Amino acid sequence: MWATGNDHPPYFYLSYARTASGPPEDGLDKFYRDLCQEIMARTRHPAGIPAGFMDVDIPIGTERWEQLAACLTFVPLYSRRYFRSEACGREWAAFDLRRRRHLGERQAPPEVIVPAFWTPVPDYELPELGRAVQFKHPALGDLYQERGVRGLMTINRYRDHYRSAVEALAIQIIHVAEQVRLPAAEPRDLFAVKSAFSRDGSRRFQVTIVAHAAGSLTRDRDPRFYGPTAAEWNPFHPSSTRSLADHAADVVRELGFDPEIGTVADHHTELFSNDPPSCPGVVPGPRRIDDLS
Repeated sequence: MWATGNDHPPYFYLSYARTASGPPEDGLDKFYRDLCQEIMARTRHPAGIPAGFMDVDIPIGTERWEQLAACLTFVPLYSRRYFRSEACGREWAAFDLRRRRHLGERQAPPEVIVPAFWTPVPDYELPELGRAVQFKHPALGDLYQERGVRGLMTINRYRDHYRSAVEALAIQIIHVAEQVRLPAAEPRDLFAVKSAFSRDGSRRFQVTIVAHAAGSLTRDRDPRFYGPTAAEWNPFHPSSTRSLADHAADVVRELGFDPEIGTVADHHTELFSNDPPSCPGVVPGPRRIDDLS
């Protein structure tokens, strides 16, 4: 555990979504160690002092996380589970408060959040803050955007892409950390911090995509318009690479609402309930429901 007065604070705090059983996903610890090793090779950080921090050794329920108050940057591992995690949302909010207090209210807060894509996340599932701080660099490559770190490290032929992605992330972390030198703060009780991902239930807007998935297509349908799930249906191909769900989410946000995207299976209970709807919604899909048969 690092004290806030340490002369050699960790370069980054790795924030990730735990699995239901608690331990990190396979490969996550390797990614963390590879990232630390790359930073050690490119800095004068003392040997024997970890270049980063990953919370595998802290029990769930710990109230004060001194590491979050000392690390120079915050590295959220984007995944579909991440933005639904209350713990991750509290970590993000606490670190965001720390960086905002560093320069005061009249100045823009320093950019010390360096996201990494663990697995791909559809645009429509990214909250506003997640879309605002995405880190993209040519060295990361298209495969990184398509598969994420986990996808690159689990397939042998993508190992060079994985190493390039780790290198690019390490360089960005070092650049941001050494440029800003965010001072340490007093540790906060994370249970007293509201999650940065908390949603206002009164602003929910449900968008239910009615479409085929690639695995259920009939022979007369062009597979280029479809994805692994119905929510990835793109009727605008090839003029747009974005799904209908992505476009719908943009419109919903412009109207001041919080989009909740799903398929008929996702929203089945609410769609077919006799109770009044819990929020406004729309069901974009084919001209006739029997087009799905």
